[in-house]
Amino acid sequence: MPKEHQPFKIDAVVNHPLFLRPIRERTQEVGAGLAIAEALQNANVIFRIEGNSSRWENPGQGALFVGDHTTGMESVLLFAMLSLKGRNDVYFTAKPYSVFNHVLAMVGASENDYTIPLMPRVMAQGRKGGYLADRINRQIHKSDLLTEQEIRELNRRSIHVCALHLDQGHGVNIFPAGAVSKRETMPWQRGIGEIVKAVDPEDRDRVMIVPYSIEGPAALQLGRSLYSSRRHHVPKERRVLLRTGKQGTINELFSGEVSVDELTSTEVTAIIERNFKSELR
Repeated sequence: MPKEHQPFKIDAVVNHPLFLRPIRERTQEVGAGLAIAEALQNANVIFRIEGNSSRWENPGQGALFVGDHTTGMESVLLFAMLSLKGRNDVYFTAKPYSVFNHVLAMVGASENDYTIPLMPRVMAQGRKGGYLADRINRQIHKSDLLTEQEIRELNRRSIHVCALHLDQGHGVNIFPAGAVSKRETMPWQRGIGEIVKAVDPEDRDRVMIVPYSIEGPAALQLGRSLYSSRRHHVPKERRVLLRTGKQGTINELFSGEVSVDELTSTEVTAIIERNFKSELR
């Protein structure tokens, strides 16, 4: 019987490498985050946090994690680190064809349990241009592409879901600028401002904004370490460093500004972007 089609997934991802089988089995026992974290630790990957994590590392604390891409593995690494802290209540905004979604598929996890879908409009049916990666992804996933109206509705619903999770004391991760190479030249997407404005005003004294960057190995290096560990070799030690910037509740971070309700989502985004770059550039 042919396998059910999985939108935005390729066969090489769905038909996972055999050396990941132990992680898939462990995922069914403890969840994907902890299963990945344990496998990486067994593969001689060392995790370290630089900065104060006491206010957001415990479950039940609403926290909007704001990061950027350098290797494409940031979501996976943050997912693992937070799981080691016992935070299994963090959701990751992600394109359906992102590295994070592919990793979840490979370890046997359902992306619906961990991700909130966001889709760039450049991936709409009939769109042209964009970065080379956009053009390649449109071609690979052409049978799954949405209309621009469908993308707008998807993103609108996802913004609401993000805010609801924060109100409920969960964590949400977002990459408002994509790659580091773009963040100096491109303005951040205003979705992060829309999320902050959508948080219930009564919860803004509690919900935190946590800017961060992650320095760590690329996907190929992590794959090699996992493969070596699976073959009972001692992999090369690799380090993952999570650095946090200026963090605080929404009201704390906007105490010197006009209130969030008086700002547009673009203005809220610009303030968060300015704080991020001053601390983590």
